[in-house]
Amino acid sequence: MKRAVNLVLALLGLVLTTGCPFESDVPLGSPGAGSLDPQLRGRWVWVAEEDHKVLEIEFLPFNKDEYYVESREKDKEVERYRAYTVRVGGEPFLNAIKIADGTTRHSFCIARYSLGRDGALTLRFVGEKGVPKALATDQKGLEKFVAAHLEDASLYDSEAPSILRRPGAS
Repeated sequence: MKRAVNLVLALLGLVLTTGCPFESDVPLGSPGAGSLDPQLRGRWVWVAEEDHKVLEIEFLPFNKDEYYVESREKDKEVERYRAYTVRVGGEPFLNAIKIADGTTRHSFCIARYSLGRDGALTLRFVGEKGVPKALATDQKGLEKFVAAHLEDASLYDSEAPSILRRPGAS
């Protein structure tokens, strides 16, 4: 899940240890009215339990429907993403895709998110084992599948959810 967390933590930015996120050629839904959740705006920090590495991500409005997201980790290049939120089955999801450098084709990374009363941002990445590969090119099919499996644990990556906090929060 190192790639997922970095992707989302870079997506937000978070790649961690073992599981793999579902990578899709199509996003889960399309950006539009309500695609910016004002509670996501600003800086977030994720600290790895095993080695205490710190990953910082920042959500900034890019346009009326999308965020510009930067992910920073010590001694690594800054990663940049486009991201937006959608609701599927009434639940909020974040779509993120690395901003292309012209040399590599990138896929969407998708995470269900929640904001806790304690201010923490929790990300649960959609896992590659939980979604049929054919849906990586079928936006409507992907949306229907996710809506039908919201509470199915196998939809999500096997790693524990990633929890981010505002800088200075404990």
